[in-house]
Amino acid sequence: MEAVKTIIITGGGGHLGRCVARWWAKPGTNLVLVDRDAERLESARADLAARGAELTVITTDLATPDGLEATVASLPASLWQNPPSLVLAHALSGKGPGSKSARLGDLDHDHWQKILDVNLTSVVFTIQAFLPCMKRAGGGRIVLVSSTAGVSASPTAALSYSVTKAAIAALPRLLALELALSKVLINAVAPGKFSNPGWPDDPEKVKRYEKSVPLGRLASGEEIAALIGFLSSGANTYVTGQTILQDGGRLSALPTVE
Repeated sequence: MEAVKTIIITGGGGHLGRCVARWWAKPGTNLVLVDRDAERLESARADLAARGAELTVITTDLATPDGLEATVASLPASLWQNPPSLVLAHALSGKGPGSKSARLGDLDHDHWQKILDVNLTSVVFTIQAFLPCMKRAGGGRIVLVSSTAGVSASPTAALSYSVTKAAIAALPRLLALELALSKVLINAVAPGKFSNPGWPDDPEKVKRYEKSVPLGRLASGEEIAALIGFLSSGANTYVTGQTILQDGGRLSALPTVE
């Protein structure tokens, strides 16, 4: 693994982003956490302060071109001395008031567009914005966060969320060849439902979900972060263009509708 490693984590103030940051937080790493919620970022800073990594926090909205451009411009050239890693973990659930999952026939155009802007468009343009930095550094790793809601119909996820996560699941295979020319490996993880205090669910729905998982439980954020950590590290030398399901075997065990 590189002597000094830069890891940029978007959604770095959220539960999964912080789990990934904790996985990476050790001496010899430069952690850059990006989030639009300043309070969450300061909480993350306090959580990570004693772990030995160099830590930078940036409050911005990556769904706005100005916010994205300012973020890239604010990072010093010293961060690109070795191939960096970019972990894109920011997203909105798409659910409305009362955790209502808007389905077809109950969609609001502005809300739909907002979810696409945050969950998909900003991801694509963040990759584009950081790619010149990765090229200068001699390559790197990109890891996206998709969802099983994007690869199989979900009865609980908002349609806008599922559509964006389906697109995220497709991006690694669409971009792998182009990025390989710059020695950048790109992959995605597609978790099933995992323990996330920031996205509370109805306890009864969680129990029903757990019964459909062969392993009988939800994943922890740390388990998702461990796979992201490997894919974003120098230990990953030959995996690219993949979207890896991480759902405890749930989709493979679901009955087929005949």
